[in-house]
Amino acid sequence: MTHKRFGFFLALLLISLLAFTSMASAQDGILASGQPLVAAVGQGSSFSASYTLPDARGVSIIAISDAAPPIVSVLLGDEVIAASVNPNAEAGLTLNAFLLAGSYTVRVATLDGSAANVALNIGAEVPINVEILAPSALTSGEVSPQFPVVLYRLNALPEPGFLYIENALLDTGARIRLVDAATGAVSGSVGADLLGARLLIAPGTNSYQIEVIQSGSPNPEPFSLCFAPISADTCEGNSAPVTGATQPALVEATLAPTVVSACTIMPNSAGGANIRQTADVNSPLVGAMPASTTADVIGISPDRAFYNINFNGRVGWVAASVVTTTGDCSGIQTVNPPPTLTPTPTATNTPSPSPTPTTAGPCIISFASPTFVYTQPTADPSFLFDQAQPGQTYTANGRLGSGGWVRATRSDGVIVNAWIPTMQVLSNGSCNNLPVVSP
Repeated sequence: MTHKRFGFFLALLLISLLAFTSMASAQDGILASGQPLVAAVGQGSSFSASYTLPDARGVSIIAISDAAPPIVSVLLGDEVIAASVNPNAEAGLTLNAFLLAGSYTVRVATLDGSAANVALNIGAEVPINVEILAPSALTSGEVSPQFPVVLYRLNALPEPGFLYIENALLDTGARIRLVDAATGAVSGSVGADLLGARLLIAPGTNSYQIEVIQSGSPNPEPFSLCFAPISADTCEGNSAPVTGATQPALVEATLAPTVVSACTIMPNSAGGANIRQTADVNSPLVGAMPASTTADVIGISPDRAFYNINFNGRVGWVAASVVTTTGDCSGIQTVNPPPTLTPTPTATNTPSPSPTPTTAGPCIISFASPTFVYTQPTADPSFLFDQAQPGQTYTANGRLGSGGWVRATRSDGVIVNAWIPTMQVLSNGSCNNLPVVSP
Protein backbone atom coordinates (compact mmCIF):
# COMPACT_ATOMS: atom_id res chain seq x y z
CA MET A 1 0.00 0.00 0.00
CA THR A 2 1.45 3.42 -0.99
CA HIS A 3 1.86 6.25 1.51
CA LYS A 4 -1.00 8.18 -0.20
CA ARG A 5 -3.35 5.22 0.00
CA PHE A 6 -2.38 4.60 3.63
CA GLY A 7 -2.98 8.27 4.45
CA PHE A 8 -6.35 8.06 2.71
CA PHE A 9 -7.18 4.95 4.79
CA LEU A 10 -6.29 6.78 8.00
CA ALA A 11 -8.42 9.75 7.03
CA LEU A 12 -11.37 7.43 6.38
CA LEU A 13 -10.76 5.76 9.75
CA LEU A 14 -10.79 9.09 11.55
CA ILE A 15 -13.97 10.14 9.75
CA SER A 16 -15.56 6.82 10.69
CA LEU A 17 -14.65 7.29 14.32
CA LEU A 18 -16.13 10.76 14.31
CA ALA A 19 -19.29 9.68 12.52
CA PHE A 20 -20.19 6.28 13.86
CA THR A 21 -18.78 5.80 17.38
CA SER A 22 -20.05 7.02 20.69
CA MET A 23 -16.92 8.72 21.84
CA ALA A 24 -15.78 11.49 24.16
CA SER A 25 -14.95 14.85 22.66
CA ALA A 26 -11.51 16.43 22.83
CA GLN A 27 -12.89 18.80 25.45
CA ASP A 28 -13.83 15.91 27.72
CA GLY A 29 -10.34 14.42 27.64
CA ILE A 30 -11.56 11.08 29.05
CA LEU A 31 -10.27 7.80 27.60
CA ALA A 32 -12.11 4.56 28.33
CA SER A 33 -12.38 1.09 26.86
CA GLY A 34 -14.93 1.03 24.06
CA GLN A 35 -14.96 4.81 23.74
CA PRO A 36 -12.45 5.99 21.08
CA LEU A 37 -11.29 9.57 21.36
CA VAL A 38 -10.20 11.90 18.55
CA ALA A 39 -7.97 14.78 19.58
CA ALA A 40 -6.71 17.76 17.60
CA VAL A 41 -3.05 18.16 18.52
CA GLY A 42 -1.85 21.68 17.84
CA GLN A 43 1.56 22.51 16.42
CA GLY A 44 4.22 22.26 19.11
CA SER A 45 1.65 21.16 21.71
CA SER A 46 0.13 17.97 23.13
CA PHE A 47 -3.23 16.64 24.23
CA SER A 48 -3.96 14.87 27.53
CA ALA A 49 -6.79 12.51 28.46
CA SER A 50 -7.59 10.98 31.84
CA TYR A 51 -7.64 7.18 32.09
CA THR A 52 -8.75 5.26 35.17
CA LEU A 53 -8.37 1.57 36.05
CA PRO A 54 -10.26 -0.12 38.92
CA ASP A 55 -7.61 -2.85 39.20
CA ALA A 56 -4.26 -3.91 37.76
CA ARG A 57 -4.33 -4.68 34.05
CA GLY A 58 -2.18 -5.17 30.99
CA VAL A 59 -3.24 -2.37 28.64
CA SER A 60 -2.82 -1.67 24.91
CA ILE A 61 -3.32 1.96 23.85
CA ILE A 62 -3.62 2.52 20.09
CA ALA A 63 -2.88 5.91 18.48
CA ILE A 64 -3.45 6.70 14.77
CA SER A 65 -2.62 10.08 13.19
CA ASP A 66 -3.82 11.60 9.90
CA ALA A 67 -0.64 13.63 9.46
CA ALA A 68 2.50 13.66 11.64
CA PRO A 69 3.59 10.41 13.42
CA PRO A 70 2.18 10.32 16.98
CA ILE A 71 3.97 9.67 20.26
CA VAL A 72 2.15 8.49 23.39
CA SER A 73 3.07 8.46 27.08
CA VAL A 74 1.27 7.43 30.28
CA LEU A 75 1.80 9.47 33.44
CA LEU A 76 1.02 8.77 37.08
CA GLY A 77 0.97 12.23 38.58
CA ASP A 78 4.01 13.93 37.07
CA GLU A 79 5.97 10.70 36.51
CA VAL A 80 6.09 9.06 33.06
CA ILE A 81 5.65 5.35 33.70
CA ALA A 82 5.22 4.13 30.09
CA ALA A 83 5.92 5.68 26.68
CA SER A 84 6.24 4.92 22.98
CA VAL A 85 8.51 7.37 21.15
CA ASN A 86 7.66 5.90 17.72
CA PRO A 87 11.24 5.26 16.52
CA ASN A 88 10.08 4.22 13.03
CA ALA A 89 7.92 7.34 12.56
CA GLU A 90 4.79 5.30 11.87
CA ALA A 91 1.36 6.85 11.43
CA GLY A 92 -0.11 4.28 13.83
CA LEU A 93 1.42 2.79 16.98
CA THR A 94 0.46 0.65 19.95
CA LEU A 95 1.70 1.27 23.50
CA ASN A 96 1.61 -1.82 25.72
CA ALA A 97 1.90 -1.28 29.46
CA PHE A 98 1.18 -2.97 32.78
CA LEU A 99 -0.73 -0.51 34.94
CA LEU A 100 -1.86 -0.84 38.54
CA ALA A 101 -5.22 0.39 39.80
CA GLY A 102 -5.42 4.18 39.78
CA SER A 103 -5.96 7.32 37.72
CA TYR A 104 -3.52 8.11 34.89
CA THR A 105 -2.96 10.74 32.23
CA VAL A 106 -2.47 9.63 28.60
CA ARG A 107 -0.54 12.33 26.73
CA VAL A 108 -0.44 12.51 22.92
CA ALA A 109 1.92 14.64 20.79
CA THR A 110 3.56 14.33 17.37
CA LEU A 111 7.09 13.26 16.64
CA ASP A 112 8.09 16.49 14.87
CA GLY A 113 5.72 18.85 16.70
CA SER A 114 3.40 19.27 13.70
CA ALA A 115 -0.35 19.63 14.00
CA ALA A 116 -2.45 16.49 13.48
CA ASN A 117 -5.70 14.77 14.34
CA VAL A 118 -5.00 11.68 16.42
CA ALA A 119 -7.47 8.90 17.20
CA LEU A 120 -6.95 7.13 20.55
CA ASN A 121 -8.48 3.80 21.46
CA ILE A 122 -8.04 1.14 24.15
CA GLY A 123 -7.18 -2.02 22.25
CA ALA A 124 -7.14 -4.37 25.27
CA GLU A 125 -7.44 -4.39 29.04
CA VAL A 126 -6.34 -7.74 30.46
CA PRO A 127 -6.65 -8.18 34.27
CA ILE A 128 -3.46 -9.21 36.10
CA ASN A 129 -3.85 -12.27 38.32
CA VAL A 130 -3.61 -11.60 42.07
CA GLU A 131 -2.29 -14.50 44.17
CA ILE A 132 -3.07 -14.98 47.88
CA LEU A 133 0.05 -14.84 50.04
CA ALA A 134 -0.36 -17.81 52.39
CA PRO A 135 0.95 -17.39 55.97
CA SER A 136 4.25 -19.12 56.77
CA ALA A 137 4.79 -20.16 53.14
CA LEU A 138 7.81 -18.99 51.16
CA THR A 139 6.73 -17.50 47.81
CA SER A 140 9.29 -16.93 45.04
CA GLY A 141 8.98 -15.35 41.61
CA GLU A 142 10.50 -12.81 39.25
CA VAL A 143 9.56 -9.72 37.31
CA SER A 144 10.98 -8.89 33.89
CA PRO A 145 10.51 -6.44 31.01
CA GLN A 146 7.98 -8.92 29.52
CA PHE A 147 6.09 -9.42 32.82
CA PRO A 148 6.93 -6.34 34.89
CA VAL A 149 4.20 -6.62 37.56
CA VAL A 150 3.28 -9.40 40.00
CA LEU A 151 0.52 -8.91 42.58
CA TYR A 152 -0.22 -10.68 45.86
CA ARG A 153 -2.96 -10.24 48.44
CA LEU A 154 -2.46 -10.50 52.19
CA ASN A 155 -5.77 -11.01 53.99
CA ALA A 156 -6.78 -9.48 57.33
CA LEU A 157 -4.45 -10.38 60.20
CA PRO A 158 -5.66 -11.85 63.50
CA GLU A 159 -2.23 -11.28 65.08
CA PRO A 160 0.96 -9.31 64.36
CA GLY A 161 3.31 -10.77 61.79
CA PHE A 162 6.47 -10.10 59.81
CA LEU A 163 6.48 -9.62 56.04
CA TYR A 164 9.95 -10.60 54.79
CA ILE A 165 11.10 -9.29 51.40
CA GLU A 166 14.31 -10.45 49.73
CA ASN A 167 15.80 -9.78 46.30
CA ALA A 168 18.11 -12.46 44.93
CA LEU A 169 20.38 -10.07 43.00
CA LEU A 170 23.15 -8.16 44.78
CA ASP A 171 23.09 -4.99 42.67
CA THR A 172 19.40 -4.21 42.06
CA GLY A 173 15.93 -5.35 42.95
CA ALA A 174 12.25 -4.98 42.21
CA ARG A 175 10.20 -2.09 43.60
CA ILE A 176 7.70 -3.41 46.14
CA ARG A 177 4.72 -1.60 47.68
CA LEU A 178 2.38 -2.61 50.49
CA VAL A 179 -1.03 -1.05 49.72
CA ASP A 180 -4.18 -1.00 51.83
CA ALA A 181 -6.65 -2.96 49.69
CA ALA A 182 -9.65 -0.92 50.86
CA THR A 183 -8.31 2.62 50.60
CA GLY A 184 -5.44 2.29 48.11
CA ALA A 185 -3.12 4.06 50.56
CA VAL A 186 0.53 3.01 50.42
CA SER A 187 1.43 1.65 53.88
CA GLY A 188 5.06 0.87 53.06
CA SER A 189 7.42 0.74 50.10
CA VAL A 190 10.84 -0.61 49.19
CA GLY A 191 12.87 0.99 46.40
CA ALA A 192 15.02 -0.82 43.83
CA ASP A 193 18.16 0.04 45.82
CA LEU A 194 16.99 -1.89 48.91
CA LEU A 195 17.78 -5.60 48.60
CA GLY A 196 15.77 -6.79 51.58
CA ALA A 197 13.32 -5.58 54.18
CA ARG A 198 11.26 -6.78 57.11
CA LEU A 199 7.93 -5.13 57.92
CA LEU A 200 6.11 -5.75 61.20
CA ILE A 201 2.39 -5.52 60.42
CA ALA A 202 -0.16 -4.89 63.15
CA PRO A 203 -3.28 -7.06 63.46
CA GLY A 204 -6.67 -5.71 62.40
CA THR A 205 -9.33 -5.88 59.70
CA ASN A 206 -7.19 -4.43 56.90
CA SER A 207 -6.24 -6.51 53.87
CA TYR A 208 -3.22 -5.55 51.82
CA GLN A 209 -2.09 -5.80 48.22
CA ILE A 210 1.62 -6.42 47.64
CA GLU A 211 2.80 -4.99 44.32
CA VAL A 212 6.12 -6.26 42.92
CA ILE A 213 7.17 -3.97 40.06
CA GLN A 214 10.18 -4.34 37.77
CA SER A 215 12.75 -1.60 38.36
CA GLY A 216 13.48 -0.94 34.68
CA SER A 217 16.46 -3.26 34.43
CA PRO A 218 16.75 -5.17 31.12
CA ASN A 219 17.17 -8.42 33.07
CA PRO A 220 14.75 -10.51 35.16
CA GLU A 221 14.68 -9.65 38.87
CA PRO A 222 13.96 -12.65 41.14
CA PHE A 223 12.44 -12.07 44.58
CA SER A 224 10.96 -13.96 47.52
CA LEU A 225 8.20 -13.04 49.98
CA CYS A 226 7.03 -14.59 53.22
CA PHE A 227 4.52 -13.52 55.81
CA ALA A 228 5.21 -15.16 59.19
CA PRO A 229 2.70 -14.65 62.02
CA ILE A 230 4.31 -14.03 65.40
CA SER A 231 2.99 -17.37 66.69
CA ALA A 232 4.63 -19.30 63.84
CA ASP A 233 7.73 -17.25 62.93
CA THR A 234 8.70 -19.77 60.26
CA CYS A 235 8.28 -20.20 56.54
CA GLU A 236 7.55 -23.49 54.83
CA GLY A 237 10.76 -25.28 53.90
CA ASN A 238 12.89 -23.07 56.14
CA SER A 239 13.97 -23.29 59.77
CA ALA A 240 13.85 -19.50 59.91
CA PRO A 241 12.12 -16.70 57.98
CA VAL A 242 13.23 -15.87 54.44
CA THR A 243 16.20 -13.84 55.57
CA GLY A 244 17.53 -16.67 57.75
CA ALA A 245 19.76 -16.63 60.82
CA THR A 246 22.72 -15.31 58.87
CA GLN A 247 20.89 -12.59 56.97
CA PRO A 248 22.58 -9.25 56.25
CA ALA A 249 21.38 -6.18 58.09
CA LEU A 250 17.75 -5.56 57.23
CA VAL A 251 16.54 -2.20 56.01
CA GLU A 252 13.40 -0.97 57.75
CA ALA A 253 10.84 0.69 55.48
CA THR A 254 8.94 3.82 56.53
CA LEU A 255 5.39 2.74 57.29
CA ALA A 256 2.05 4.37 57.96
CA PRO A 257 0.72 4.31 61.56
CA THR A 258 -1.19 1.07 60.87
CA VAL A 259 2.10 -0.74 60.19
CA VAL A 260 4.79 -0.48 62.86
CA SER A 261 8.43 -0.31 61.79
CA ALA A 262 10.50 -3.06 63.40
CA CYS A 263 11.79 -2.30 66.89
CA THR A 264 14.74 -4.37 68.08
CA ILE A 265 16.85 -4.70 71.23
CA MET A 266 20.52 -5.48 71.85
CA PRO A 267 22.19 -6.43 75.17
CA ASN A 268 24.10 -3.64 76.91
CA SER A 269 26.89 -5.79 78.33
CA ALA A 270 29.33 -8.40 77.05
CA GLY A 271 27.55 -10.97 79.21
CA GLY A 272 24.42 -10.79 77.09
CA ALA A 273 20.85 -10.72 78.44
CA ASN A 274 18.54 -13.35 79.93
CA ILE A 275 15.23 -14.20 78.27
CA ARG A 276 12.65 -15.12 80.91
CA GLN A 277 9.30 -16.87 80.80
CA THR A 278 7.48 -13.72 81.97
CA ALA A 279 8.17 -10.12 83.09
CA ASP A 280 9.79 -11.00 86.43
CA VAL A 281 13.47 -11.22 87.36
CA ASN A 282 12.65 -14.38 89.36
CA SER A 283 10.87 -16.02 86.41
CA PRO A 284 12.53 -19.13 84.91
CA LEU A 285 14.79 -18.62 81.92
CA VAL A 286 13.70 -19.74 78.47
CA GLY A 287 16.90 -18.65 76.73
CA ALA A 288 19.63 -16.05 76.55
CA MET A 289 20.79 -13.38 74.09
CA PRO A 290 24.56 -13.29 73.55
CA ALA A 291 26.28 -9.93 73.26
CA SER A 292 25.96 -8.09 69.91
CA THR A 293 22.82 -10.02 68.89
CA THR A 294 19.41 -8.46 68.29
CA ALA A 295 15.83 -9.57 68.95
CA ASP A 296 12.53 -8.34 67.55
CA VAL A 297 10.27 -6.51 70.00
CA ILE A 298 6.67 -7.77 70.07
CA GLY A 299 5.45 -5.54 72.91
CA ILE A 300 6.21 -4.02 76.30
CA SER A 301 4.88 -4.76 79.81
CA PRO A 302 2.38 -2.29 81.34
CA ASP A 303 5.06 -0.94 83.72
CA ARG A 304 7.47 -0.65 80.74
CA ALA A 305 10.13 -2.58 82.68
CA PHE A 306 10.25 -5.61 80.33
CA TYR A 307 10.19 -6.11 76.57
CA ASN A 308 8.26 -9.02 75.08
CA ILE A 309 10.67 -10.25 72.36
CA ASN A 310 11.23 -12.90 69.69
CA PHE A 311 14.83 -14.11 69.48
CA ASN A 312 15.40 -16.65 66.68
CA GLY A 313 11.97 -18.15 67.24
CA ARG A 314 12.12 -18.13 71.05
CA VAL A 315 9.52 -15.79 72.60
CA GLY A 316 10.09 -14.40 76.10
CA TRP A 317 10.70 -11.32 78.24
CA VAL A 318 13.88 -9.25 78.69
CA ALA A 319 14.41 -6.54 81.28
CA ALA A 320 14.49 -3.09 79.66
CA SER A 321 17.36 -2.04 81.95
CA VAL A 322 19.83 -4.49 80.37
CA VAL A 323 19.21 -3.72 76.67
CA THR A 324 19.33 -0.87 74.16
CA THR A 325 16.56 -0.35 71.60
CA THR A 326 17.01 0.38 67.89
CA GLY A 327 14.47 1.19 65.18
CA ASP A 328 11.09 2.85 65.71
CA CYS A 329 9.85 1.72 69.13
CA SER A 330 7.33 4.51 69.63
CA GLY A 331 4.34 2.46 68.52
CA ILE A 332 4.97 -0.89 70.22
CA GLN A 333 1.89 -2.32 71.88
CA THR A 334 1.42 -2.97 75.60
CA VAL A 335 1.27 -6.71 76.36
CA ASN A 336 0.13 -8.21 79.65
CA PRO A 337 2.76 -10.76 80.73
CA PRO A 338 1.63 -14.30 81.58
CA PRO A 339 1.84 -15.62 85.16
CA THR A 340 5.02 -17.39 86.21
CA LEU A 341 4.86 -21.09 85.37
CA THR A 342 7.05 -23.19 87.64
CA PRO A 343 7.77 -26.63 86.11
CA THR A 344 6.52 -29.49 88.25
CA PRO A 345 9.30 -32.04 88.71
CA THR A 346 8.52 -35.70 88.15
CA ALA A 347 7.66 -37.44 91.40
CA THR A 348 10.35 -39.86 92.51
CA ASN A 349 10.80 -42.29 95.36
CA THR A 350 13.85 -40.83 96.98
CA PRO A 351 15.76 -43.41 99.02
CA SER A 352 16.33 -42.48 102.61
CA PRO A 353 19.62 -40.65 103.14
CA SER A 354 22.46 -42.58 104.57
CA PRO A 355 22.18 -42.69 108.35
CA THR A 356 25.85 -41.86 108.58
CA PRO A 357 25.97 -38.82 110.85
CA THR A 358 27.70 -35.72 109.62
CA THR A 359 28.58 -32.46 111.23
CA ALA A 360 29.35 -30.66 108.01
CA GLY A 361 25.73 -29.61 107.42
CA PRO A 362 23.75 -29.76 104.14
CA CYS A 363 25.42 -29.78 100.74
CA ILE A 364 25.49 -26.13 99.65
CA ILE A 365 26.24 -25.29 96.00
CA SER A 366 27.58 -21.95 94.80
CA PHE A 367 28.87 -20.65 91.47
CA ALA A 368 32.03 -18.93 90.23
CA SER A 369 30.32 -17.69 87.04
CA PRO A 370 26.80 -17.55 85.55
CA THR A 371 25.58 -21.14 85.15
CA PHE A 372 22.48 -22.57 83.45
CA VAL A 373 20.26 -24.90 85.49
CA TYR A 374 17.72 -27.27 83.90
CA THR A 375 14.44 -29.08 84.62
CA GLN A 376 16.05 -32.34 83.40
CA PRO A 377 19.68 -33.56 83.61
CA THR A 378 20.49 -32.67 80.02
CA ALA A 379 21.97 -29.49 78.54
CA ASP A 380 19.04 -28.99 76.15
CA PRO A 381 17.69 -25.41 75.80
CA SER A 382 14.12 -26.74 75.85
CA PHE A 383 14.73 -27.85 79.49
CA LEU A 384 16.30 -24.55 80.56
CA PHE A 385 15.06 -23.57 84.06
CA ASP A 386 17.15 -20.59 85.17
CA GLN A 387 20.61 -19.08 85.15
CA ALA A 388 22.34 -19.14 88.51
CA GLN A 389 24.56 -16.18 89.31
CA PRO A 390 27.70 -15.83 91.46
CA GLY A 391 26.59 -15.19 95.03
CA GLN A 392 23.47 -17.35 94.75
CA THR A 393 23.34 -20.68 96.59
CA TYR A 394 21.43 -23.91 96.10
CA THR A 395 20.93 -26.80 98.54
CA ALA A 396 21.58 -30.18 96.90
CA ASN A 397 19.10 -33.00 97.60
CA GLY A 398 20.19 -35.71 95.17
CA ARG A 399 22.45 -36.78 92.36
CA LEU A 400 22.14 -38.66 89.06
CA GLY A 401 23.22 -42.31 89.33
CA SER A 402 25.42 -42.09 86.23
CA GLY A 403 27.16 -39.01 87.61
CA GLY A 404 27.71 -35.56 86.17
CA TRP A 405 24.50 -33.94 87.52
CA VAL A 406 23.24 -32.86 90.93
CA ARG A 407 19.67 -31.92 91.87
CA ALA A 408 19.19 -28.85 94.06
CA THR A 409 16.75 -26.17 95.27
CA ARG A 410 17.58 -22.46 95.30
CA SER A 411 18.00 -21.06 98.83
CA ASP A 412 15.02 -18.71 98.45
CA GLY A 413 12.76 -21.61 97.41
CA VAL A 414 11.75 -20.05 94.06
CA ILE A 415 13.61 -22.65 91.97
CA VAL A 416 12.83 -26.20 93.14
CA ASN A 417 14.63 -29.43 92.16
CA ALA A 418 16.71 -27.98 89.35
CA TRP A 419 19.46 -30.06 87.73
CA ILE A 420 22.96 -28.58 87.66
CA PRO A 421 26.11 -29.91 85.91
CA THR A 422 28.50 -30.87 88.74
CA MET A 423 31.57 -29.68 86.83
CA GLN A 424 30.27 -26.07 86.99
CA VAL A 425 29.57 -25.83 90.74
CA LEU A 426 31.43 -25.14 93.98
CA SER A 427 30.23 -27.31 96.89
CA ASN A 428 30.45 -26.94 100.63
CA GLY A 429 29.16 -29.26 103.33
CA SER A 430 28.13 -32.89 103.17
CA CYS A 431 28.01 -33.57 99.41
CA ASN A 432 29.56 -37.06 99.28
CA ASN A 433 26.53 -38.99 100.49
CA LEU A 434 23.76 -37.44 98.33
CA PRO A 435 21.05 -39.98 97.50
CA VAL A 436 20.73 -41.22 93.91
CA VAL A 437 17.51 -39.88 92.36
CA SER A 438 15.85 -40.24 88.97
CA PRO A 439 14.77 -37.38 86.69
